Amino acid sequence: MEIGRFIEGQPCWLELRTSVRREALDFYTGLLEWQYEERDGLTTALIRGRAVASIVDKTDDSRPDEWITYVAVASVDDAIERVKEAGGVVLEEAENRPGLGRVALVADSPGDLAAVMGLMEIGDHQGYEVYYKAGAPYWHELYSRNFPGTVKFFEDVYDWKTQNVSDVVGHEYVTLQGEESGPVAGIMNASAVLKDNIPATWRIYWGVANAAAQIDVVGHLGGRAASLPTETNIGAVASVIDPGGARFLIGSGYPVL
Repeated sequence: MEIGRFIEGQPCWLELRTSVRREALDFYTGLLEWQYEERDGLTTALIRGRAVASIVDKTDDSRPDEWITYVAVASVDDAIERVKEAGGVVLEEAENRPGLGRVALVADSPGDLAAVMGLMEIGDHQGYEVYYKAGAPYWHELYSRNFPGTVKFFEDVYDWKTQNVSDVVGHEYVTLQGEESGPVAGIMNASAVLKDNIPATWRIYWGVANAAAQIDVVGHLGGRAASLPTETNIGAVASVIDPGGARFLIGSGYPVL
């Protein structure tokens, strides 16, 4: 089902929960050329005046600094019921947050290693305003510890229409297919990649003009390069850790939509 510009279950908004707010703001300005404005008490990151993410102070000390991926839903309350029916859990109950609208935080299964995601009711808030550009997200990928269970969860809760990209044992991969837009997100079997204490996680790919040049400045901005740019089928991609420890990826030379 289409909801505004998004498909039900499609990543539509990103939020950094950080313990080092000032350092994070400066870091992302230097790396992604973001500007900021306060929208209804929420710090919103802009690229050329268009919203791409929110940045908030982390309030749960049991969790690391992290990027939260929100997926689009027509009704947060209805989606929560489907999450429970599919074996997922609610981490933050539905609420009307200033600047974001009705949201919640859920996981696809119980336990500390489950895949966490936000739910966002597309209405007053229409999700990120630019995509597939430098400074904006261009791909979303869920690293799953339980690949068959995660795929079924997304199919049951969000009615995802998936396409197999790889069925190599241990490296399975499916994409969420839009009716007109083609693939908009992926799920990867990462059980062989994630160490015992690392939870399933959404990997966010932020576009940059030149990944090799940008990775060189990460250290000067207070972050760390977890990997150097590697050529992939979705561009030259590098893994980055921000000043608070939140992980994400940057990429350049990605395919033209």
